[in-house]
Amino acid sequence: MPRTALSEPRQTPRDLDRTTTRQHRSGARLALLGGMLAALGVLLMTLGGGVLDVFGVVLACAAIVPTVIGTGLELTAFVGRRANRGRSFA
Repeated sequence: MPRTALSEPRQTPRDLDRTTTRQHRSGARLALLGGMLAALGVLLMTLGGGVLDVFGVVLACAAIVPTVIGTGLELTAFVGRRANRGRSFA
């Protein structure tokens, strides 16, 4: 199977590996932060009442942003690792 070209012609496989490692590290941290915020929000919603329900909903809604960004970075790192190994995407 032929190797696929890198996204940037001047980018070496070593540079691409370094970039995907950074994206994976950042994405994993953000996804973990979002998961922890969501879990805390759900905990407040189930155990609390009144004002704690509102804080739980706010935390759960705020958890969406880092979770989506972290997941996007993880997917980008996955694609970069696949491109670095020379595998196709189709």
